[in-house]
Amino acid sequence: MRARIILLALTMAMATSWAWAGEGDNRLTVSAGFLVPNTLNAVVGFEHELRYGNAWELSFEAGDRYRKDPVCGKYCSDVFWKGYYWAAGAAYKKVLAKGKNSSFRIKGGPQFGAYKGDFTYGGEISFEYNIQLENGVQVSLIQKNQVNFNHGDDFRNGILVAFKIPF
Repeated sequence: MRARIILLALTMAMATSWAWAGEGDNRLTVSAGFLVPNTLNAVVGFEHELRYGNAWELSFEAGDRYRKDPVCGKYCSDVFWKGYYWAAGAAYKKVLAKGKNSSFRIKGGPQFGAYKGDFTYGGEISFEYNIQLENGVQVSLIQKNQVNFNHGDDFRNGILVAFKIPF
């Protein structure tokens, strides 16, 4: 009897030795936040998780660098949406620390887009802290750092809050 239990345990261990927790999970990422200077930012992305919590992400981002109206001196709707931009990018996310239901990652990759109709390109290096809830949804706090070329916002830094929904 004891030999059967040991044999069954060894067989199950060998049959499942190729499985890693979270490997192959796909998530829809929705995030929004504030970047300095005076920029609202929203991102929608697709994240594919790899082994050991690392991941790839394809994302689309839109934002607005708002400024005060030079005539009235306030944030008026006439000039508020004049500094919009959009970008698409890909990023690799490397796990720096992993807990039972959390992970801390560094994210980096290129971005391409437009600002007021002009082509822009740049890169992003960000940090994200993820907490996984019981239903599989992840809540993330992202510290974003971007550098852009041919753009009104050369450097953008800020904080975003994200929800990652598994599918």
